[in-house]
Amino acid sequence: RPMSESERERGCLNILSVTGERRVVLKHPETEGRRKRPDVGFTYDVCFGPERSQADIFADSKRLIQIAVDGYNVCVFAYGQTGS
Repeated sequence: RPMSESERERGCLNILSVTGERRVVLKHPETEGRRKRPDVGFTYDVCFGPERSQADIFADSKRLIQIAVDGYNVCVFAYGQTGS
């Protein structure tokens, strides 16, 4: 999700990046006096970056609704701002 205005004002860091259409990377920030931990990557069937619109996401995932109605198991892992 895009950072909120208050997060930007507080100087928060974006530590997640979507690399390609299937991979998310968690970038550990360097902390003063500590050694930087290695980045960690996760691979999913599909990943959407913060630049994608709700219409883009719906267009790509609406087929999952029909799959669920047809009786198959479907799982959607979603992360975003409260109320989105």
